[in-house]
Amino acid sequence: MHLRIVALSLVLAAAARGQVVFTEDAAARGLAFDNTDAQSVAWVDFNGDGWQDLWLAGHQMDTRYYRSRLYLNDAGQHFTNAWPRLVSGTFKTDAHGSYWADFDNDGDQDLLVVAGGGVGRDQVGSPNMLFENKAGTLVDRAAAMGLQNQASRGRIGLWLDQDGDGRLDIVLVNATRPDFRLSRNQILLQRDGAFAPAEFTPPRLQRLGGRQLLLAPAGLPGAVGASLDLDSGPSGAVLAPFPRRVVQADLDGDAEMDYLVYAPAKLQGGSCQARSSGGIVLAYLPPPASGNTRQFDFRVDGPVKLNSRKLPKLDMWLGDKRVSDQFGSQFLSPFDDRYLAGSGQPPDFANGIRIYRDANRGDWKILVHEDLPSAATLQFLLTPAAEGITLESGEPLCQATTRFAPYVVFAGATRRQPLAFSGLQEELLARGIVAGDFDNDGDQDLFVSRGTPIQDRPDVLLVNDGSGHFSVQDVAAANQYPEPGLYEDEIVPGPHIGVADYNNDGFLDIFQAASYYHAWLDGSRLEAGVPNRLLTNQGNANNWLQLVLEGGDSNRDAIGAQVRLLAGDTTQLRLQAGGIDSFDQHARPLHFGLGGQDRAQRIDISWPSGRQTTLTNVAANQILRVSEPAGPLDPG
Repeated sequence: MHLRIVALSLVLAAAARGQVVFTEDAAARGLAFDNTDAQSVAWVDFNGDGWQDLWLAGHQMDTRYYRSRLYLNDAGQHFTNAWPRLVSGTFKTDAHGSYWADFDNDGDQDLLVVAGGGVGRDQVGSPNMLFENKAGTLVDRAAAMGLQNQASRGRIGLWLDQDGDGRLDIVLVNATRPDFRLSRNQILLQRDGAFAPAEFTPPRLQRLGGRQLLLAPAGLPGAVGASLDLDSGPSGAVLAPFPRRVVQADLDGDAEMDYLVYAPAKLQGGSCQARSSGGIVLAYLPPPASGNTRQFDFRVDGPVKLNSRKLPKLDMWLGDKRVSDQFGSQFLSPFDDRYLAGSGQPPDFANGIRIYRDANRGDWKILVHEDLPSAATLQFLLTPAAEGITLESGEPLCQATTRFAPYVVFAGATRRQPLAFSGLQEELLARGIVAGDFDNDGDQDLFVSRGTPIQDRPDVLLVNDGSGHFSVQDVAAANQYPEPGLYEDEIVPGPHIGVADYNNDGFLDIFQAASYYHAWLDGSRLEAGVPNRLLTNQGNANNWLQLVLEGGDSNRDAIGAQVRLLAGDTTQLRLQAGGIDSFDQHARPLHFGLGGQDRAQRIDISWPSGRQTTLTNVAANQILRVSEPAGPLDPG
């Protein structure tokens, strides 16, 4: 008990000093990792009780190993999965981004799931889904409403009122098909109970032919790096041309929107290894620069477990003998002669993976040969089967590189500026960045999930000094895990992060879905890497205010609204874009930190319809619901 009191005292002391302190509460709140391969994270007040619920979309929605979840929030104390009782039937679709919105303006939240893998849904049957909320039951209406988008590889969606009629429309952003058939981005306008495709009409929207679009104010794209003439339209939503990502927030405190642009790190070079502190080795085999063969050598003085995703197109060879037309995970033992290579000519395996050792029991090779080299990177996780087993490899350590250093384009600027931060002695290596006023001092901070495609780095908080310069703060709660270091990230473009004040205490919290390496061996599952994290903000003495906007003539979620709040001598800007952030979705309430101010002197709301609302002398530390005024528009 004494130790707990001391720990609590340290937390309170840090919070009083203004430092942001998080605790990791995923397991305590019912959100521990449960084999859900989350492809999308979304916060939503599903049942309208004022508490943010949590949606995790499984990569294939609902199969043995990919299970979606809708966790209902019990007053910030515990989350319980309600998904099975809210839907009927099984949904085996290749889910990617998923987004909640009240598209039919009936007062409850509906769910769009953007799907599509392989070569396109017309051949493999993986349609988009639109779950309409009918009195708390979710019914898929995508087919009836023209949203299945059968020929494209869906990745990202945006809710927005493109034509300003008060009904939400959809932008669907697709990936290039591997068979090189056309995979069009689409805009679909809501008309009379269905969605009708419309052309992307420059300068507002344009097809880029890649995974993501850039929707940004006119004049910005040249500075961001795409010579496009686009603007955001009424939604204010921003996505960047792949592989760039954009975070939009007022970073320098001038009440205008700025754009932080970054790209996740990639690995360079040929075959390499990454190691965890627990002795696990990840063998990383990218496509060879030339030829059809790739190889990984290692040495181990005892049994080792080798895991990988199933690779159905590659035959499997143990030693000199073909054993299967599908590669699977294996226990490798130096005392199992099946893996022993003969002394004669090696076998002529035309298309497959061969695992073998020579007469020296400890020396092993993984050899991959393909008649037609694929573009896929192969990864194998090598885990000692018991303590004391030494696992080594002469392959080089994997080296990460970034396509460019993160930079910011400030409002009104025509040139990019490097993201200004201090306190980190190495590259940022951002896998994901989310913005929020985590210390409630009136400016926007940045939470950075760090790492390479295969190896974790300590996550950090970039604390804003109010002018767009940041200092690095360690987030201890985000960097605790039972088996740190390695994860497979070829399919899941994580990390998936959602920001919300889940316990309604006025301080922004963070949920980060698991990133892990997964494999099957006799039906069991191996997880390593980073588990689910629910980072609960312990708060401080600063004040806050949250606004929940409800449209009238505008769409019910008020997507496209702009809010300016004056507290003290600082004006803050927020755009209501529905919380959509690439594959994920943050909570929809607009959050403002007020520092030492006990009220907002003035709040100006510009609704998508063109109506205006002004509130004055608004007390701090409350969640305020604001409805759009009725009546005719002011012609002035």
